[in-house]
Amino acid sequence: MEGTRVTSQRPVLLISDACVLIDFCKAGCHDILSLVSRHILPIHVPFVVLKEVDHLDKGKAERIGITVVEVTVTQIQEATAVRGGPSQQDRLCLIVAKDSGGAVWSNDKKLRALCKEHGVTSYWGLEIILLLVKGNHLDGKRAHEAATLIHKIDPHYITTEVLEDFFRKLTVLIK
Repeated sequence: MEGTRVTSQRPVLLISDACVLIDFCKAGCHDILSLVSRHILPIHVPFVVLKEVDHLDKGKAERIGITVVEVTVTQIQEATAVRGGPSQQDRLCLIVAKDSGGAVWSNDKKLRALCKEHGVTSYWGLEIILLLVKGNHLDGKRAHEAATLIHKIDPHYITTEVLEDFFRKLTVLIK
């Protein structure tokens, strides 16, 4: 669950894909999204990606501290030219992150592999929760609860093994 840190400088923002936002919103973890934007990295999401998230509109995203960005025609063309793996929206996340000096926040292995290939830092969904706990911005009980809820709604990406790994790392942090 470690981030793919391949760039030499620290990312300046976090480009979220739809799967992370869907998981956090369906689990009622809007508070955690807000904490991430305030204390870890500002969260940005391309509008075309936000449209995939039924539980979050532009107004609510902005109220919790997520910046909704429009992509350029050039970025769309660049994303279309990227070969392999994920959807057009995921490839747009990669391009927007690359253009902005940002990192990608995703549980999608294909997108994360593409990020590594293109030298873009990426983070797992639950990894950012651990960073909040480590920085004393979120207590261990809420982190445990959030991860458990996210696992229940998305066992495909947040498998039992991923959840157990998260709990082991969380236990080390809160001791």
